[in-house]
Amino acid sequence: MRSYTYQGPYMKSSTARINISDLENVNFGYIERHFKTIFHRLFDMWVGENKFLSNHRAFNENGEKIIEAHKKNYITKRSEYQFSFLGGQYNEVKLIARQKGIDIISPIYEINGNDIHITTKKEILDCVKFYENDKEIASWKISLKEKFKVHILIEYEATIQDPLFYAISGQML
Repeated sequence: MRSYTYQGPYMKSSTARINISDLENVNFGYIERHFKTIFHRLFDMWVGENKFLSNHRAFNENGEKIIEAHKKNYITKRSEYQFSFLGGQYNEVKLIARQKGIDIISPIYEINGNDIHITTKKEILDCVKFYENDKEIASWKISLKEKFKVHILIEYEATIQDPLFYAISGQML
């Protein structure tokens, strides 16, 4: 099992760069939330409660953009989350996450694309677990005792081994 950590943002709308490192404090890359303009940020803060416009990017340790993710909102159906890998090992892989069922307290999302099928379950205590073939392959957990420090655990059997993907998924979902 691989383990990574990062200091989670104190505010959901934070656009600060968040460095992700392994247990030996080797920097793996960083993620950040971004808005097209300051008006988009203000709209999301006042109208969307920091949930309507959700755009994230992930960069490797060299500063190259690896993942872009955004929330796509619809009028007549549920929103979906789109993940696009732009480089690295999973270059040109596109994944879409859709909520399954109507549970809003502990929602279940299905992430599909490019022969990848991952199910996520959000637990009540700020934890997201990722499953493939009904087997837990990764987890994303915020530790409130450690001032919002986030722990990502990835099993060796997971199809996607990139902690940047799990960091963005955990932040968005």
